[in-house]
Amino acid sequence: MVDKKGNVYAIFDGSVGYGLGPPVTGVVGQGYFGNAEKNNAQHYQEALQGASFGTTTGAGMQGNVAIGTSGVLSGEISFNPSIGKTFGGRYAEYLFNIYD
Repeated sequence: MVDKKGNVYAIFDGSVGYGLGPPVTGVVGQGYFGNAEKNNAQHYQEALQGASFGTTTGAGMQGNVAIGTSGVLSGEISFNPSIGKTFGGRYAEYLFNIYD
């Protein structure tokens, strides 16, 4: 994953859930990054790295909300031709910044 400040992360992700959808899907959406200082690359990195846990629910329109161990809330709203519910966790490990 690459964030808006050029920080690159390795993502380890796992989830459980159920769903129904076509074998190939495309997702169009918008993410929201809540209560973190967005003007500083270092703070952005600290907010995104580490563990986070969340849930996704969808039926054509999909919503996701997650909270990280750093206390930062994030979410996403997308349009996806599937129906389902998942619960998952993610670990993001900071690697480097492409601008350095």
